[in-house]
Amino acid sequence: MQNIAAHLWILVPIAIALGMILGCLLAMWKPSVVEKFFRDVTTEKDGESFDVKRILWIVGVFSYLLFSGYGVIANKMEFDMEHFGAGLALVLAAGGLNQMIGSKSEAPISGANT
Repeated sequence: MQNIAAHLWILVPIAIALGMILGCLLAMWKPSVVEKFFRDVTTEKDGESFDVKRILWIVGVFSYLLFSGYGVIANKMEFDMEHFGAGLALVLAAGGLNQMIGSKSEAPISGANT
């Protein structure tokens, strides 16, 4: 069982590559959907001004995945799925907490019933 877990790290880049391929296919098929998705993910409630918190969160998650993969592939470090999962959960939870705290400081959308 330990031998199988040591090789499961390869699933992370495969999942990322499949996501990128599907994203590219969707972008070719329906470019407006992908454009709207990235605008919604990276902007505040108004959909116009970019939200630095969200962009840094996205950069942090991708950096975590990249450095984890680099440590395993280039430095021949042993992959520990438990520590990887715990670290990724902390990065995602910190970003979610930041969004929750930061959303209270965002200006409400004019004309909205909030």
